Amino acid sequence: MSDDFLGLDFKLIVAGAAGGISILYSMTKPDSWELIAGLVVGGMVANYVTPVVADISKPWALLVAFFIGTAGKWLCRRGFEYVKSKIPFKER
Repeated sequence: MSDDFLGLDFKLIVAGAAGGISILYSMTKPDSWELIAGLVVGGMVANYVTPVVADISKPWALLVAFFIGTAGKWLCRRGFEYVKSKIPFKER
């Protein structure tokens, strides 16, 4: 893991954020809040999961981080859709 503050690795965050953004464009035309969520979720998931899955000293670790960011954002989106479908709410 990185020795940086809170274990943040800038390269992994950027690769994961790119993955989080790419899944949004493949699914819908995203709103601005979805783009920010894609950056945050994809980047953070990739930052903390990639070192567990792959050796980050290898060059292909950034590709792994990209796919982990994509999967993390996809799972988060599906989870929110599931919760919305189960909770009754009124629209204005």
